[in-house]
Amino acid sequence: MTHIILLIIVIIISGCGSDGSSRIDQKNVLVIGDSVCVGTEDNHSWPDRLQDIASYNVSSVCYGGITLAKYDVQSVLSDYASSTSTVVLALGINDIYQGYSVESIMTKYDEAIHTIMAEGLTPICFLYAENGYQTSELNLAIEYKCASYGLSRIKSSTNISDYIHLTDSGRQETANNAMKGIN
Repeated sequence: MTHIILLIIVIIISGCGSDGSSRIDQKNVLVIGDSVCVGTEDNHSWPDRLQDIASYNVSSVCYGGITLAKYDVQSVLSDYASSTSTVVLALGINDIYQGYSVESIMTKYDEAIHTIMAEGLTPICFLYAENGYQTSELNLAIEYKCASYGLSRIKSSTNISDYIHLTDSGRQETANNAMKGIN
């Protein structure tokens, strides 16, 4: 009986982080996205800034110019799923610029949400700054899709420099918005 009790204690302790918290309960965020999530050499990205203010780990796999149609969500998740609990889906604006319809973008968005949830992870949706270039229509579709799943949303700052990319203060504001949307 003593051996069984010791075994149970060892199992419980081995499931804890060095601070005593459960590894499963620790939040680790992965941001998958486009250039809106990429910083410059002098100005860190909003995911980098989120890492600076968050009590959890933040990773990002973001590429300038990438479309949701070409982003391999499953491949990225296969590399990060074991160390991630939450995934911010910040993709879609480049699809608009490439001429994809909002309907086709939302089909891919839905597939991405399902892929994230199939890994047992929590998706969070990213809404772009309103810039007048079909962003309103895309954001409305993302808002509707994510509300239908009961998912949280993160709003980009409206401090943009070229119709889409965040200014330095915009990156900080978006990190602050992300902190609220993730918690």
